[in-house]
Amino acid sequence: MKLGKDLDFIVKSLVGEASVDDLDKLSVWLRKPKNEAVFKTFVKINYAMDYNLKDFDADKASEKLLNAISEEKRGRKIGVIRKLSGYAAAALLLFSTAYYFLQYKEEQPLLQIEQKSVTLQLDDGAVKTLQDTDTLAVRSNNGTTIGVQTGNVLDYSKSNTAEVPTYSTLTVPYGKRFNLILADGSKVYLNSGSSLRYPVTFAGEATRKVILKGEAFFEVAKDADHPFVVEAQELNVRALGTSFNVSAYAEDILTGVVLVEGAVGMYAKDKVFNADTDVILRPGMMGNFNRTDQTVDTRVVNTLVYTSWTQGKVVFRNAPFENIVMRLQRLYNVTIINNNETLAKETFNASIEVDRESVEEVLNYFNKIYDVHYRIVQNKIVID
Repeated sequence: MKLGKDLDFIVKSLVGEASVDDLDKLSVWLRKPKNEAVFKTFVKINYAMDYNLKDFDADKASEKLLNAISEEKRGRKIGVIRKLSGYAAAALLLFSTAYYFLQYKEEQPLLQIEQKSVTLQLDDGAVKTLQDTDTLAVRSNNGTTIGVQTGNVLDYSKSNTAEVPTYSTLTVPYGKRFNLILADGSKVYLNSGSSLRYPVTFAGEATRKVILKGEAFFEVAKDADHPFVVEAQELNVRALGTSFNVSAYAEDILTGVVLVEGAVGMYAKDKVFNADTDVILRPGMMGNFNRTDQTVDTRVVNTLVYTSWTQGKVVFRNAPFENIVMRLQRLYNVTIINNNETLAKETFNASIEVDRESVEEVLNYFNKIYDVHYRIVQNKIVID
């Protein structure tokens, strides 16, 4: 949301571009009871301001601000906010932020986000719900402990089971992330909207094969005799001991593999790996597998852009807005409708702290920096 032409004087005052006329408008605006009430309410509930100014008084601050404005208008050139007293400048800064925040809150309905749970489907079809605050044992059909969940990590590496391999499927809904340690010690970080099917033990298997839908980052334990293979849609990714990211959402045309450490081979899942003819990625490279024509394009990338999500930070660099919208839907479990076809193809840069920033805060950033407008309609985000 933006303030609009009729309220530009507030922004101009903050950035040092206010004229005498702008300050006249601000003075008149502050005298209106409704606007003063907004200011005073925000000041009273704002802990940071109370903490910094100790005995901050809303009425006194408003009066000082108006007096300071009047003094500035008399015979002096206006334009730099620091000319006001520190007290009044702080009040003006807070007021402008408060007005923006409260006006936005009044106009936008509250977005209700459904909180879904991570699930674990066992080999017999039974489905368990996992809460990221749980500590519990995962047992096989005969009651043997095969894994332990501690918070958002499910660990199979300490199991001594010698059973014939059985498979489980860990599913992470939109708005969540979850981590997995496989029986061989390999670590898997599952992103939102993803699932991994895996054996609870690799005993007796020639390869360590898992099946991915969605996105995951793998830190593969070294085992030269048993290659680690990720089946991701129509692509196989083969590694011995390495760290790499695979993004293979069903709705995406491309399956992307980004290599951080080691080496991986990329080949169609109905083929046999051939080190002489298949694409081999080296550290710092990205391979995009086109599911339609079964080809792979490679390029050098900044791997942090594609792997920082494991730490709760999502980075966009020259990303089309339509791609950003898709990511936001997965990250926050929301529905976003983009009615701006031109905007869809425009590219943007942004960094998001997913665990600290709400989707509304992210959209406010795009509004203030890039002038992207949105509304909340029937619990959906609509971009105009």
